[in-house]
Amino acid sequence: MQAFDCVLFDTEFTAWEGSNQRKWSLDWEHRELIQLAAVRVHVGAQGVEIISTFNELIKPQLNPTLSDYICQLTGIQQPVIDDMGIDFESALKQFYDFCQRGELSAYSWGNDFRVLAENCNLYNTPKPPFEAGFSNLQQLASKLELPGSHVASGELAQANGVSLEGHKHNALYDVRSLVVALNVWIQTGKLDLSELLLSERLYI
Repeated sequence: MQAFDCVLFDTEFTAWEGSNQRKWSLDWEHRELIQLAAVRVHVGAQGVEIISTFNELIKPQLNPTLSDYICQLTGIQQPVIDDMGIDFESALKQFYDFCQRGELSAYSWGNDFRVLAENCNLYNTPKPPFEAGFSNLQQLASKLELPGSHVASGELAQANGVSLEGHKHNALYDVRSLVVALNVWIQTGKLDLSELLLSERLYI
């Protein structure tokens, strides 16, 4: 199978103690993005090579004050969001451009693409045509029973025997952890490029 380029991405979004268990079901709870990170990679038989990196902090609009819970979980603090955060529409446009205006397939560990769609709906933002679509790598990893398929993206490096410095549940760290896992799976022959390239495509 021929080598190819794609994008790996991860999101962090507003959350409160118990919101995950409640599935953000309270009237005021929304999964507003606070960080969107990605790497553009070249995937070949020898593994994954990072070509470029994308990382943006985003100001939530409906619940602009971050909870202590999400600050502790992600390491993202309110003053940093206030000073460096941009609006969701701008972040989405930059991410779309980073994906070569939707021509590169985007892979996440879970259904992060659904969070993008939720935020488009929350803010009445037009959805860009990501024509190459999105893929859920965790779903593929579970199907193939790859090492670490049951853990969070930030735990993938450790689950595959590699030490990686950084803060788990920071989107950029989690993406790099995913890169580490992909390298291990490809280099050990547990994941074939064709399985990655032909994985199910979903759209926002």
